[in-house]
Amino acid sequence: MRVLIAEDEYCSRLNLIRQVKECIPFAPEEILEAENGKEAWEIFLEKRPELVLTDIRMPVLTGLELTEMIYKSQIPANVIIVSGFAEFEYAQKAMGYGAVGYLLKPIQEQDLISVLRKKGIVRDEAPILRTQDTGTMSSVSERLRQLITATGENFGREGDKLLDEMFDSYCEVLVWMNTKDSKGTEAEAVRTSMLRFIRRQNDILCKAVELDPEMWAVIVNTSHREEVGKFIENLLPDKLQDMEVCIGVSREGTSIKDIQEYHKQALYALSGRLLYPGKKVLYFEELSGRMNYKSVWNPSEIKQLKAYIAAGEADKAFALVKVSMYELLQVEDLSIYSIIDTLKMIEIVLNETVFHIYKNNADIKKEYPVLFNTHFELFHYPDPMRLLDEIHGKLIQICRLTEITGEKDTDNTAQMVIDYIRENYNNDITLKSLAENVFFLNCSYLSHLLKIKTGKNYLTYLTEVRMEKAAELLSRSDMTVTEVAGLCGYNDISKFIQVFKKFYGETPKKYREKER
Repeated sequence: MRVLIAEDEYCSRLNLIRQVKECIPFAPEEILEAENGKEAWEIFLEKRPELVLTDIRMPVLTGLELTEMIYKSQIPANVIIVSGFAEFEYAQKAMGYGAVGYLLKPIQEQDLISVLRKKGIVRDEAPILRTQDTGTMSSVSERLRQLITATGENFGREGDKLLDEMFDSYCEVLVWMNTKDSKGTEAEAVRTSMLRFIRRQNDILCKAVELDPEMWAVIVNTSHREEVGKFIENLLPDKLQDMEVCIGVSREGTSIKDIQEYHKQALYALSGRLLYPGKKVLYFEELSGRMNYKSVWNPSEIKQLKAYIAAGEADKAFALVKVSMYELLQVEDLSIYSIIDTLKMIEIVLNETVFHIYKNNADIKKEYPVLFNTHFELFHYPDPMRLLDEIHGKLIQICRLTEITGEKDTDNTAQMVIDYIRENYNNDITLKSLAENVFFLNCSYLSHLLKIKTGKNYLTYLTEVRMEKAAELLSRSDMTVTEVAGLCGYNDISKFIQVFKKFYGETPKKYREKER
């Protein structure tokens, strides 16, 4: 079967050729191309194609005029009109001239196949792209979605080679719309406006893939870079009102099998909006130049954050995070990975707290089956203040939850104190230094938590741990009493002997002799 494609725009014509190859099970005998209606008419008379796909608005001779001439020639042919205009008058005229279908740009493979099958142009054999398990048709958009999200088979299945040919030079344009914080009608209006623009700019667009209600991935042919740039600039509606829309653009790719990597690049670019408040279009190429990586979390600060949360001190925890974030944002050419890693650490601390609450309080599982989302999606925040507000909100929420569980959270803090003492008993650790410099809590409160957990005050518990270790060293090693005293946190040998005798009722020397 010969097929004639009449389309004055090169990229749009190329797109139609690819779709025809995809939707017809066996490749057409020949695909003919025409840049205008007059050229299409001449080719039609010479080659007699069985199928004609034509745009309406073309130079010299329009698609409707071409369809009328084919109809009046009485040469058998199936004509399908492809247009960016949903005009009833156009469709009525086309059908009057014998057209078998009227499809809107960008045409969907399902619609094209439906017309071809309905008119008996192709049989019911499935096209090249199939799902392995059901054998039913899977569109290019669906297969691209599977490859982008890694939810289907890996690249290499039947039909993927065709995808590689279709997108031999491409970039991913990732569009995010904040539909959650917008009115439904407003979000729908923005989405409709963007899709209408895509239909009318089919010379640039290859495929639009809906990843979720908030995000679209547009795989764009980059053969004509100037037109690609123009397409990206005009993709956003002129009047967004209060609707948040942002675009991230990947580098140029040459193989569809690497599409996941370019999707990550587009996501990375989208996340960069935090560093460029007010900017609607961000390019990976631009952000990849920001190479300064800085880590603001050290073990002491992480422990401090955990202690504040365990104590229900949301504002103090937030103050610590706020200082760290401000410190980061002062770095010139800051890498976005610095912010991503900072947020990951906060997520880890929040998740550990949630796990502890679930583990130690079965009633919470019933009353609060789903606590809240601890994840931070960086591209949701147009500026640092919005991100900080979100962090503060999550800290308040989780601290309120710790209050519901009562002593379970104080148990957690007390256990942290116990673990610290057992790991550092050989150092000079006073209650004041432990409370103020390690756990950042009031001395009396810290002592109270330890008393509840162990039944002993701080000094008594510390002494007990040191004496247990001293007894172990005396009975199992050949160290001198002075060496044992030093390893147990006592620089004064007389003080060590005095405390040991009070604890065990005999001197270290006699204890060793008895044990051996």
